[in-house]
Amino acid sequence: MSVGVGLPISRSGSKLNLMYSYGQNGELANGLIRENIHSLSVNFSLDGIWFVKSKYN
Repeated sequence: MSVGVGLPISRSGSKLNLMYSYGQNGELANGLIRENIHSLSVNFSLDGIWFVKSKYN
């Protein structure tokens, strides 16, 4: 299961992306181990005028 959200930083289109994920590996049968996995991710996406080449010197 994963849940995420993208929050705008400015009018240029840059975003702050946050994501949470939960999962399980393994099983309890035959004396094995099941592990619960939690993951949190933070991503900054640059867009807009940051990488546009200038028309004038």
